[in-house]
Amino acid sequence: MPMQRHSSATRDVTQELAGSSNILPLPLKPLSPLAGGALRGGSPLALPEPRVLQLQSSAELEHMVASHTRRLLVVSFALNACPFSDALLPWLAHSAQRHPDALFLRLAINSAADEGAERLLSALSIGALPATLLLAGQQLVARLEAAGAGGRPPEAAAREAALELHQAIMAAKLQARLQHADCAPQGAAAPAPCLVYA
Repeated sequence: MPMQRHSSATRDVTQELAGSSNILPLPLKPLSPLAGGALRGGSPLALPEPRVLQLQSSAELEHMVASHTRRLLVVSFALNACPFSDALLPWLAHSAQRHPDALFLRLAINSAADEGAERLLSALSIGALPATLLLAGQQLVARLEAAGAGGRPPEAAAREAALELHQAIMAAKLQARLQHADCAPQGAAAPAPCLVYA
């Protein structure tokens, strides 16, 4: 099995993302240069929001976590030029299409050059890449870590990892809905399901 799910007690991820409080929004680029309305007959000026955002640095990740506290964040950590990480990319994009209410982020790490990423991986206790974290309300709700392709083609291992990611996302959504329903006043009808994380 390519990824192992670690259900850990909810903890505050912002404490682990010890970064500067003066982080400014940085430009993000979509994973695919084909992501745009022009390719589907739309106007090139009215591009839709990309489904998976490719982050350029750990500082961008810290900013995104801090500024999207009320959404489910799916954060994928990958190695540059890793066949398994590359095979996961289309599955990550597919998951983003299936779960448009979640924000999908990907940080590709150059193992030798990014000292900030090394600090971040250490702070988040990520030992093997690729790895994926699910965050809700800046709390870690699931961790999926790579166990390698195990001699199988990277595409087969990536397919299994994508299924595990889908299951983890569905579990996080269910948990959020149950917590939201628990907050309804006595005698009141349960609120319509929504994915707002408090």
